Parts: sequence; C-alpha cells; structure tokens
Amino acid sequence: MLPPLLQVLAQSALAAGADFARNHLSIGAVLLLLGALVGARLINLWLLQRSSRSDLRRRKPGEAGNSWFWREARFSLCVQLGALSLALALLPLTLLVGFAFAVRWVVRKAGAAWKKLRAAKAGQASAQGDSGEERASEPEKPGVLVASVAPSLLDGAMVSWVLWLLSLGADVLLAAKHDLGSGAGGLSYALLGTHSWLAWLWPLERDPATHLLVSGLVWTTAWWWSARILRLMRQGELNVNLYDGPSPNENQDRWARWYAARRRFEPFASFRKWSLLLLVATLPLLGLAALSLEPTPYAVSPAPFVLAAVTWLSLGLWLVLKGLFLPVEATAQVVAVAEVGHGWADVRADLEARLRVTFPPAEARRPGPVAARLRLEPPHPWLDSWLSAELLSRLVQSP
Repeated sequence: MLPPLLQVLAQSALAAGADFARNHLSIGAVLLLLGALVGARLINLWLLQRSSRSDLRRRKPGEAGNSWFWREARFSLCVQLGALSLALALLPLTLLVGFAFAVRWVVRKAGAAWKKLRAAKAGQASAQGDSGEERASEPEKPGVLVASVAPSLLDGAMVSWVLWLLSLGADVLLAAKHDLGSGAGGLSYALLGTHSWLAWLWPLERDPATHLLVSGLVWTTAWWWSARILRLMRQGELNVNLYDGPSPNENQDRWARWYAARRRFEPFASFRKWSLLLLVATLPLLGLAALSLEPTPYAVSPAPFVLAAVTWLSLGLWLVLKGLFLPVEATAQVVAVAEVGHGWADVRADLEARLRVTFPPAEARRPGPVAARLRLEPPHPWLDSWLSAELLSRLVQSP
C-alpha cells in the first residue's frame, strides 16, 4: 500500500496521462511513442556493447573487464532519467561540476598532445643520430574476442512470451474468482479494478490507444529487463576476453544451440542468411498487424503485437550488433639461407638457357695463338679499324 502522499501523486499522474492519451493520442502516435522509447533503449544497448569492446580489447585473453553491473547501470534509461532529474534539481552545482570536468578534459588533451609532440621530436632526433641502429620490434598484440550481447534480447523475448502465456491463464482464473463476465480481463481487474484510485482505468479495452500504451509499456519493459537480468547472469562470458577460451558446446550452451553463437561475436553465415529471409518475409505481416490495431471486429490484441515486434527486432539486432574479433597477426619469420657459390660452368649454363649465348668449342679456348685455331671476324666492317687480335685473344682466354 502506497503512502497517502505518493498515492495522490500517482493518481494525479495517471489521471493526467490517461486523459492526455484519450484526448490527444491516436494509435499511430502511441506507436511512435513506443518506438522512441525502444529506440532510446537500443541506443543504450549499442553504447553498452561499444563500452565492452573498448574495455576488453585492452585485456589479455582470459582477463575480465570492469564491473558489468556498473556498466549496465550506466546505460540504463531509468538511471539516466534519474540522474538528469537530479542534475536539473541541482542546476548550479551541475554547472560547476560540468565546468570542472570540462577544464580537466582540456588539460588532459593538451598534455597528451604535448607529450606526442615531444615524442615525435625525440624520435626524429634519434633517427638522425642513430640511423644505422635497428629499432626494437613492437611487442605482439594479443588476440581479442568479445561476445555480443544481442542474444540476450532473444532470451528476453522468449521470457516475455512465457510470461504472456502465464498471464492468459491467470486472466481466466482471476475472472472466475471475481465472477466477471465473459471477455472481461481478470488480471487487469485484479491490478486496477480492485483499487479505488485505479478503478477508473479498467477495463482498458474501452480506449484502444490507452490499451496499446499500457500494454506496450508493460511488455517492452518485461522484455528489456529480462534481457538485462540474463546478461547479468552471463557476465562471466560477456565481460571476459574469450580469445584463448574453448568454443561453447552446443549441448550445454543455449546460445550456441539456438542462436548459432558458437563464434560468440556474430552468428554463422547460414543462420544469418535464413534469418534475414525470415525477417523480410514477416515484415509485411507485422505491418498488417499494426494496421489491425484499430477498433474493428478483427482487431489484433496489443500484447501479442508488441511481443511479436520485439521478437522481430531482437532477431534483427542479433544480425547487426556484433562483438569484436581481432586475431593475432602472423609475423613473417626471416630464415637465413646460405648462399650457394656458382662457378663458371653454372654461369655458362645459365647464359645458354636464358640468353641462348653460343660459346666457342673447347679447343678454341686453349692457350696459344688464337689466329692459328680460330678464324675470328668482326660482326661489322667498321670495327676493323680499332678491334685488334690481342683484344680478341684476351676476351676468349678469360674465364
């Protein structure tokens, strides 16, 4: 039971929200509002995955990152809205603290730039002074494998479907308990109709926009927080550099068996292919269901529509929201090979094979007068004026 003051405030807020929804919000406006809320949460999820990648890429294989609970709290929409409200309430102090952080950031950036400039000058001077010395090779960077957090959304969607099925059973049981008519929601009556300050909201089916708004807020919150709780339960895998770790066993790991997450940072190509086809094929059905939310005899109930939408969105995010995989770069090892000496016979064989050089017979290369054994003629007449027999004899007799 709420205290009287909080009860009055909650009743006033609900009354104002319900009046605004009934008088100003249509089905399309509620869909846009829910889409903006889910979009803000997905931005936080992308920032959480980015923070995890940035943290774990500096860790050694098998080393855990910073506190996962604190990371989830940082990128929680409730915590962010609470911090924003507190900052607005303490606006002068907020401005002072923000100015101090801005000055600190500028000083750190200026110091880092000055260190880089000095290091560049020192490196240039050492390169000019010690040009003949070899530089030490950089240490080999370890491999990085960061798991994706997207499969937790699929788990959250399944948990939400189970909760919705349980709510259907509870709806029937509570309707029979309170002797409600056929078609009356027993669960909504137990949560709203039994309280005097909430009874005017029941039944929700009287206003389709309000019904969609309440169902959307309830089931998107159930989906999101179920995924968050499951991530906290698997932080031993999500918050560790898994590069040297064993691959998950499909018989023991549900993500590997159901979502093709054996690579941890992204699904297999075959899973990606058929999932993309499934998303494209079901998108028109999802759009048709959104058009059927209007109050007609064949209207779609808001709860299964919201759950179908978040399931579709979870599968799509598993295809695009990846972890990180940086393998160890293979360094080429230079092996010293002893050079084999080549004699004149090898040079001659190479010249005969590549350039088709024709050598004189062996008897022409014996010591003695060349003219007695070999009749040499210059290739062109104009060489007779300066080509001598002594030069020819030296060329032929040289090895």
